[in-house]
Amino acid sequence: MNKNQLLKNKKLSFTLIGYIILISIIFTLIQTVFLLKSDYDKSIKTVNKSIEQIKNTRIDSISMAIWQLDNNQLDILIESILKLPGINYIEIKENDFKPRKIGIKKTKYIIESNFPLIHKNFKNNKLGTIYIQGNYENNINTIQDTILLKILLETIKIFSIAIFIIFIVHKLIIKHLETMAKYTMNLDSKKLSIPLVLNKKRSQKNLDAIDIVADAINTMRKNLLKDIEQQETDKLNLKLTNAKLEEEIEIRTKIEEDAIDQKERILQQYNTIVKLTTDEELFEKSFKDGVYFVLKESVNALHVDRVSFWEFKNENEIKCSYRYYKKDDVQIDEEKTISIDKLPKYINYLKNNKVLDASDVYSDERTIEYNQEDMKKANIKSMLDVSITFHEKTYGLICFETLEKHKEWAQDEISFATRISDQINNLLVIKEWKKAQAEIIELNNSLEITVQERTKELQQNLKNLKIAQKQLVESEKMASLGSLVAGVAHEINTPVGISLTGITHFQHITKELKKAYEEDNLSQDEFEDYIKTSYEISNSVFNSLLRAAEQIRSFKQVAVDQSNEQTRTFNVKKYIEEILLSLHNKIKKTKHTITIHCDNNLCIEGFPGSLSQIITNFIMNSLIHAFKEIEQGKIDIYVKKINDNIELIYKDNGIGINKENLKKIFDPFFTTNRKGGGSGLGLNIVYNIVQNVFKGTIEAKSTLNKGLTFTIKFPLKERT
Repeated sequence: MNKNQLLKNKKLSFTLIGYIILISIIFTLIQTVFLLKSDYDKSIKTVNKSIEQIKNTRIDSISMAIWQLDNNQLDILIESILKLPGINYIEIKENDFKPRKIGIKKTKYIIESNFPLIHKNFKNNKLGTIYIQGNYENNINTIQDTILLKILLETIKIFSIAIFIIFIVHKLIIKHLETMAKYTMNLDSKKLSIPLVLNKKRSQKNLDAIDIVADAINTMRKNLLKDIEQQETDKLNLKLTNAKLEEEIEIRTKIEEDAIDQKERILQQYNTIVKLTTDEELFEKSFKDGVYFVLKESVNALHVDRVSFWEFKNENEIKCSYRYYKKDDVQIDEEKTISIDKLPKYINYLKNNKVLDASDVYSDERTIEYNQEDMKKANIKSMLDVSITFHEKTYGLICFETLEKHKEWAQDEISFATRISDQINNLLVIKEWKKAQAEIIELNNSLEITVQERTKELQQNLKNLKIAQKQLVESEKMASLGSLVAGVAHEINTPVGISLTGITHFQHITKELKKAYEEDNLSQDEFEDYIKTSYEISNSVFNSLLRAAEQIRSFKQVAVDQSNEQTRTFNVKKYIEEILLSLHNKIKKTKHTITIHCDNNLCIEGFPGSLSQIITNFIMNSLIHAFKEIEQGKIDIYVKKINDNIELIYKDNGIGINKENLKKIFDPFFTTNRKGGGSGLGLNIVYNIVQNVFKGTIEAKSTLNKGLTFTIKFPLKERT
């Protein structure tokens, strides 16, 4: 290592020394400034303290000496003042006397003060003034003399400490860093086996930073060795990988070539299927010509040598009806049959799996039942057979065969064969359809007369059905009116009974009063009791009869409206309340609540009886069906005017109706409670009333266990 390199290696030590000296000088300067400031402040404080002492202890004595004209005492006092620290000049000015000046007056580093001279017993009589000057110049000079000495001593001291620290740092750190730097600079692949060793004591329990760095370098050296070894291994693996890659490239090239062939093959198959599907002439051909057309097109697309069409004639035999040879472009109508008992495994496999793909018919277990000699004579190599399903039964088979070489059947070819089977199925459907069409034409000729006769019968039956439907509707209306009569009769029975009991009791007490009066045995108390009891009985009878009259009035109005189809103007809310009153007998037995949301002044012209039928039907359906398993149900009836229309919403919180039944609830005779006596006409009558009477619309919405809502909308005035 040359001198320049050695100096470069010592750069860290020199830098460290430089920083230590720089910091030491800065620290010394700061410390010196603080010391100078302290001494400076101390000098000023000393002078101020002396002036304060003169003020407190000498001024009065000087004033007394001037008052007594005692010059000796005054001189003694002045001398004592000049001996105080920092005091250098005194000037006394007496009234009408020449000023007395003692000491040396200075112009720099001074502190001065003026005090009045007053006799303590004659404060209003001023004797003169005293001027005192303090000076701290000597202290400043002393500070200036010592500052350079202090800086020099501190610098020498800190520089000595820095040298000592550098020596220790070099001994403990820099020397080892130089060793590690030299080791790493000279490190190459040939010297990686030589570890880094430092000339120092080492404790395995308490490693210092140098030991950790040295261990890291050694670890790095070991990792480099491993990496080099791994690189050699990777080079070997890379060679093996390249060899495999070349092999894979060859395989992929073959796959791509096969894929191109497959693409062309699939395109040809697709075009064939499109041609067979869209060719309108195919459906005009006979079944035989259609089969040959399909077989010929499929042979060209599959690149096989021949194809045959087989039909199951019965449970015991299968017959080859049509066969096509590609090489000679020959169609042969064969009558060859094979017994199914000879090919049980083959037939069952095709029935269960629909497709049989045998690349070698002589080694494939599925075709081993065939006569080997016959197959060799025909020179059959490979077979692709698909079954034909018609009306969910196996109708027959299509057999594709290669005669020149064996063939591995691809999945697209198998799929294409099944599509050809579907095309044969379509031809069978067309064949059956043509047969049925011919039969229909023949039947049409013979049925025209029968149709005319049946038309007359159907017209009469339709007329009878309409009459029966009208009778059923009227019967339903009368049944509803009968239920209304029974309910009102039950409701009237209670107030009438109360009235009868009250009037009977009234007769009895009146008879007793009359008897006491005739016997002249009537007291005033008895008469007053009679008056009180009579008043109570009359009120009870009056209220009961009033209630019965209200029931009869409501019943009369509702009954008349239901039996007559006349229009009139009525208050909607009051009329619905009358309907609820007529149904009170049904509602009071339950804990259900019915709330009417309607403007008190809303009046319409229409058919109140029809509205009564609708509301009654809704409420009875809720009570019977919706609240069947609910103890406290809730019904809300909303009626409001929207422009020139009335909207009526009936809503309950019952069990609701599922989506399937919701579509049928307005159908006649549809009911979910046939066993409970439901006729299924209620909502159908409501539907007919809304459409035919009110000329409106009705809609039902429901969710299971969340209730049912009917929305009815109709014009404000009935349309004629």
